Amino acid sequence: MLSPVLLARFRPEAAAALEALVFLRTIARGAPTPGLALLGLRFVDERRWWRRRINRREEGSNNDAAEGETSALPSPSSTHLLPLSPAQRISYGLATVAMTYAWDRSARSGLLASLAESPEGSRAHGAARLLRNAETATSVAALVNSVLFLAQRSRYRSLLEAVLGAGLEPSDPQAPRSLSFDYLNRQLVWHELSELMLAVLPLFDRRLLARARRAISAALAVPVSVLNSAAAAAAAAAAAASAASSSSSSAHPVAAENEQEEEEEEVSTQPPPPPPLASCGTCGASPPSTPFAALPCRHPHCYYCLSSLCASDPDHECWCGERVAAMVRMRR
Repeated sequence: MLSPVLLARFRPEAAAALEALVFLRTIARGAPTPGLALLGLRFVDERRWWRRRINRREEGSNNDAAEGETSALPSPSSTHLLPLSPAQRISYGLATVAMTYAWDRSARSGLLASLAESPEGSRAHGAARLLRNAETATSVAALVNSVLFLAQRSRYRSLLEAVLGAGLEPSDPQAPRSLSFDYLNRQLVWHELSELMLAVLPLFDRRLLARARRAISAALAVPVSVLNSAAAAAAAAAAAASAASSSSSSAHPVAAENEQEEEEEEVSTQPPPPPPLASCGTCGASPPSTPFAALPCRHPHCYYCLSSLCASDPDHECWCGERVAAMVRMRR
């Protein structure tokens, strides 16, 4: 596999090879390019058409002078246009392949910069000035041709086609010109959606989204059985504590009060008792897959649910609101 450095170094050669391959398979054989074939067009030699039109105009003027009648000029649609001549094809290939490659390679190798930095009055400096003037003139001519083409004053899309006299005509004049833009519409929609996501996603906080997702999943996925079992266990513990305190207070009132205060402090500091292995507190699986308890609240979870949430957010909180400090395997 080629390295990116090697590809960047020989990028002009690779582009020239691809352009040469397309040229040899299409224009050199007299066939249209893939884009022109999709539009149902082909290149034709309009120089011969204009020469034939001028000749017919001269013949018509001679006939008018001789007979005193006007003859109509032939329209482009009634004139049979010929494919590009060999000279036009060779010129097209040299301009699109050879000249483009020479310009790209000279720009990448620093030849143009070295010519521009040569001493004033030298031949290299004069060559650099000549190249800059030629580039400016070519850009201005291309702009003028584009304006004329958009204003429907020219039949040529590019300056190269105007210089070579390479026009376009339908490959089959009787064929329908209806085009399908479904693929283009899909490309435009995908491009706009990707631009929207790239602009919106950096505005969101990852931790805020993770906490909101956990809160919503905990509110929707916590099974009722877990809540009922936790409430029943808490009620049983409270009833046992109240019964023990009442029995001890009847024998020793002062000691009972002290013991009751100590038990209340212990109950307030100790975590709530864990619910039975009914279902996972995150996904609701019953029983949890590879059950693990979240510490210090000891609520059951699936190992994958708890480990993935703790890995994505170090400050992950259980559905009860307690921060998960660690996790331990639960025995069935």
